[in-house]
Amino acid sequence: MCSAAVYHENDKQGDQNDDNAADNEPGKGSSSDSKAAKTTKWNDFVASIKSRLTVAQVVQGVKANATMTFDFIVLILVAG
Repeated sequence: MCSAAVYHENDKQGDQNDDNAADNEPGKGSSSDSKAAKTTKWNDFVASIKSRLTVAQVVQGVKANATMTFDFIVLILVAG
């Protein structure tokens, strides 16, 4: 078994600047608004999936490392 860390940095400010630039372009009407809404929904969906996968990875790591070892048992006996 090999563990790996997952890290993703979302550039929210860059996304907002791109949206503002698209809104300022001439000839962009309600179609750009609907595309922006779809893009936002898609980004929210992808973010929720990434969050769920991250939580699942953490749970799997905790379960894999939650074993009763000789060292742990001796520590509990000595502490008690």
